[in-house]
Amino acid sequence: MCKKALGLLLLTLLVIPATAQDDYAFYMSEAGSASLIYRGRRAFEYPILFNGTYWWSGPTFKTGEVFYNGKIYRDVQLNIDAARQDLIVQDPVGLTGKLLAGDLVEYFVIDGTRYLNLRKIYGPEAPGGYWQVLYDGEKKFVRQVTKQMVQDMDGSKRSQIGEVYSEYKRNVFNVFIQNVAYGCVLENGEFVPVKRRRHILNIDRERRREVRHHIGVLEARSSMMPIEILGVEVLKFLENR
Repeated sequence: MCKKALGLLLLTLLVIPATAQDDYAFYMSEAGSASLIYRGRRAFEYPILFNGTYWWSGPTFKTGEVFYNGKIYRDVQLNIDAARQDLIVQDPVGLTGKLLAGDLVEYFVIDGTRYLNLRKIYGPEAPGGYWQVLYDGEKKFVRQVTKQMVQDMDGSKRSQIGEVYSEYKRNVFNVFIQNVAYGCVLENGEFVPVKRRRHILNIDRERRREVRHHIGVLEARSSMMPIEILGVEVLKFLENR
């Protein structure tokens, strides 16, 4: 090993607590082939101050499983960088997050919620990124959260950041705003964007009158459903009648 590389290694070991080094080495030796998912590139770090969050639904890593490069890895700590649409796995001792290559991820589950890589499953015509499964049947209703960093000089975009996970910082003008998209995956794998109510109400043109009547009855009992619930109710009705 060259002196420069040896010096960098020693510096790294000095920064990492000895107990963490021992835990990590023990885990890697015990994990065997499972340790492969921890050998990817380090997750991207945002080097500037900002408001909002780039995480899909908060900074906490949660237990899940991932089908990666043809193999299932269970009981791993996962989170999604929604700005880059990256799936991140936390190393066993919580030292850092490692990026899982998107073209090798087929699906994953975080805290009981299933996500799909539609392009990996259905081909290049499908939209990119990861999609949360809201209804999983012959047809699937899916949702994608993306984050975008923008300038916000007057605070007018504060309402667009989604849930707040930390105090809103004054005099910080970079902000991650949230965008949410919905879609329906048909039996043949075709993806139909759902931007308005009519897109999901008319998903089965031969039965759209039945669907509209059913939804009308449901909404008469309460109020107009948000699209997230509407899509689930429509597909549930179509597949159970």
